[in-house]
Amino acid sequence: MTTNIGSACWAAPEVLKDEATSEYSVKIDVYSFGVICWQLYTCAVPYADIPGSVLAVAEAVLSGVRPPIPRNCPRLFTKIMKRCWHDNPLRRPSFEDIVQLLEIELTEVRRRQLARAHGRGNDSVIAPPTLDSSNFDDTGRAQGMEGSYK
Repeated sequence: MTTNIGSACWAAPEVLKDEATSEYSVKIDVYSFGVICWQLYTCAVPYADIPGSVLAVAEAVLSGVRPPIPRNCPRLFTKIMKRCWHDNPLRRPSFEDIVQLLEIELTEVRRRQLARAHGRGNDSVIAPPTLDSSNFDDTGRAQGMEGSYK
């Protein structure tokens, strides 16, 4: 678990509030993971468009500003990033849930690739639909899965 060090670009809002607390949880690292996912997808520096100092970035994050997600980003990744960035740490997914969702998606991608490699043009007939944002309920919990968003 992270302590109150590092850059505002990756820090969860509760860390930036500058309130001494021992109530941080692994959810601050889940928030940072969401920013890293955004970086991996966009190959960009988060909040690079915000002029000024680290304080300007911190103020933006505290006011709810998050990195812009490109329109062509897969729905599942968009949903994971948004859930990781939730203002309420209790509404952020656990790392276990994130890994499980990504493993399900990877299995489906591999299934579609295998179908294409074997000359099946319409792989939607043989592959079940992929897990995407519609598989999350309003609390951010992946439907039909073990575990919970803590």
